[in-house]
Amino acid sequence: FYALGAILGEAFLSRTGIFSYRVPSFILWKLDEWMVLVVGVAVVMVLTTEHMFEVIGWNALVVLFMIFSVFGLSFIEYHMRIRKFPIPVKIVIYLVLFLTQIIAAVILPLIALFDAKFDFRKIRAKQLG
Repeated sequence: FYALGAILGEAFLSRTGIFSYRVPSFILWKLDEWMVLVVGVAVVMVLTTEHMFEVIGWNALVVLFMIFSVFGLSFIEYHMRIRKFPIPVKIVIYLVLFLTQIIAAVILPLIALFDAKFDFRKIRAKQLG
């Protein structure tokens, strides 16, 4: 939903002339470092003994994991393009991720979480100059 909203919103606002912002290429999508703190707060809420905070924490983690999964896919696509993987290999990798959704639901958010914290692709350094 985040990706679709960003792409459609950018297209709408660019056409109307209200606001002009280019959405970066998918391989350059990266979460800000402060998102790591949001995940930490959600985890702490899950670990509390207060039932209401626990429910809010689990709901926040589900939403965050979906968002982080998109950014994890961005990280994987970046490395497949940099290393020039052939298209059949890319298809196999995406099929494995799609067919093993339980594993992908854990791996992709973790990749995005660590990339947000440690900036493996050096995107933040490139943006700052």
